[in-house]
Amino acid sequence: MEETFYYTNIVPQDVNNNGGFWNRLEMYCRDLTDKFSEVRVISGPLMLPVQEEEGTKKFVKYEVIGNSSVAVPTHLFKVIAAESPQTPGSPVAVGAFIVPTSQ
Repeated sequence: MEETFYYTNIVPQDVNNNGGFWNRLEMYCRDLTDKFSEVRVISGPLMLPVQEEEGTKKFVKYEVIGNSSVAVPTHLFKVIAAESPQTPGSPVAVGAFIVPTSQ
């Protein structure tokens, strides 16, 4: 669990997102460790394009914050794989999520 508290493992996001759905998703990952012996989670930022009008080009637009103009990703992703390989016939749980960083 200590691996989650490094600066290399953080990304700027809206406080409502971090305290809302994203937080519930992270709690779900922790809960999986009670049910499975191995839980792997990969998370990261996404800069997804938007299309202003039908038939127009797509553009990547994102917020920048602070004096250093830190880019805020448009979305976050999380991929989860959980299993108990030492238990024959046990289920494998896999999930993938893309979550917007702003409301």
